[in-house]
Amino acid sequence: MASAGMSVSAFNILMILSRHEKGCKQRDLSKLMLVSRANITGLVDSLVRRKLVLRSPDKTDRRATIVRITPKGESLLERFLPSHYGEIHGIFSGMSSREKKELNRSLGKLRDLVLRRKKQVES
Repeated sequence: MASAGMSVSAFNILMILSRHEKGCKQRDLSKLMLVSRANITGLVDSLVRRKLVLRSPDKTDRRATIVRITPKGESLLERFLPSHYGEIHGIFSGMSSREKKELNRSLGKLRDLVLRRKKQVES
């Protein structure tokens, strides 16, 4: 990611947006990334300046902003993903399928617990 001049967080935003054809509300990005709204604003600002994402008002909610990946952002991901996936494959090659499934299950559970806790704190 450093070779693309991008932080892990910025890369994760592009990955999320690449899977949301109609874009994603900025506040939902904040929840998915497990970061504050202020933090997501700064990250999205940076990506907008680089023309990797676009912001637009949500037509159904005046208070919300939709963030979409641009063709330039998609192109960057297309160039970067093969080496990224190769790196990930190398990292996990020492784990059995069973270990990978267990890790995935545990990380999913941890994410759910963090989100639940975050909702409690916000209430």
